Amino acid sequence: MFSKSVVEPRRSPRVKRPFDVTRSSDGGRTFRRVLPVDLSAGGVGFVAEADAPADFEVSLRLERKTIKARAQKISSTLGTVHGKVVWRIGARFTSVSTGDQEMIERFIHSVPLDVADDMRVALRMLRRWPDEADRLLPRSVVNRLLAELVKLARLSPLDATAAPLVHLHYTGSLRRHEGELHGVKIESRVVSDGKIVDFQTQMFFDEALIKIEAIPLDDGRTTSEQEPADVSVQWRWDWRRKVRESLHLAAPLTG
Repeated sequence: MFSKSVVEPRRSPRVKRPFDVTRSSDGGRTFRRVLPVDLSAGGVGFVAEADAPADFEVSLRLERKTIKARAQKISSTLGTVHGKVVWRIGARFTSVSTGDQEMIERFIHSVPLDVADDMRVALRMLRRWPDEADRLLPRSVVNRLLAELVKLARLSPLDATAAPLVHLHYTGSLRRHEGELHGVKIESRVVSDGKIVDFQTQMFFDEALIKIEAIPLDDGRTTSEQEPADVSVQWRWDWRRKVRESLHLAAPLTG
C-alpha cells in the first residue's frame, strides 16, 4: 500500500551511499536494474540505458531492506558512459508507504535499518539533533507521548487524515531513584469551538515506556481563529505542519 509523498527532492539532503535500484514501466510486473547515482527522502537519481516514462515504479535495496515507491520523472539527460549512450534520470517519489519512507529517512541519515525502533540509537542521535525528536524517536514512543497529551486535553484528538500540531524537542536525560529518564518538551495545540489554545508540556519517560510523566509548563495561550494570529507564531506552526506532513507523520497514530 502506498501513501502520498510530498517531500521535495531539491530540499532534501542527497547521499551517495551504496544501494541498488530497479525500475518498472509496466505497473510493477517486471523490473530492470539501473545504476544508482544518489538518494534523498524525496527522490532518487539513476542512470539507465533507456529514458524513463513520465511515471513509473522503483524498487530500492537499502542494506537488507527492499523499498518500493511510485516515482515521477523530473529530469532526463542524454549522455555516454564508457562510450555507451545512457540517460541520467532524476525522479521524485509520488507515493511511498509510511514505513518505507521512514526507512529511507534512516538510510540517508546513516541510522541502522535493522534497529529502526531501537531507542538507544534514537537517543544517541538526539544528543546531536535535539530538535529532530519528531523524526528520530521511534513511532511507538511518539504515539504514547501524544496519547498522554490528548488525555490531558493539551492536544486535539488525533486524526488519521491530518498531521498533529506538535513539535518535540529533546531536553536530555536525568537520573532518579527509579532509573534514567529522558525528557522531551512538547509544544501542542488544541483547536475547538473557534478557539486555538497552544500548550507547552515537559514530559519524561524511561526506555521501556513503563513510566511516563507529564509536567504542564503553562495553562495554555488562547487566541481566536478569527483574530489575527501572531505572524511569527503562526509561521512556526505552519512550517512544522508542512515538515511533519512531508515526513509522512500524518498516518494514524495509535498505540
